[in-house]
Amino acid sequence: MCEPENDTQDLIAEGVLNRVLRVAEEVGWIDEEIARTYGFETVGARGIRNRLAHAYGDVDREIIWNVIENDFNDLLRACKAYCDDLGIELKKS
Repeated sequence: MCEPENDTQDLIAEGVLNRVLRVAEEVGWIDEEIARTYGFETVGARGIRNRLAHAYGDVDREIIWNVIENDFNDLLRACKAYCDDLGIELKKS
């Protein structure tokens, strides 16, 4: 991921960072027993959340993009397994 070249790209990058913050915040609140059962990485999520929430614009976007590329598929699998067990149907938008 490279630095945005214009205002539109910067807005998109900020939107992605905002979504990562939101997801990390939610994962950080998951009960530890549920997290272990389904493989949610709550400690790492709290770390990313804290960095995004408190860095005030001084976030290394390369690190965040690395998290998206390498960790989000595991998170999606955990969410799907959890929702399947609860009988919640996930819809693609």
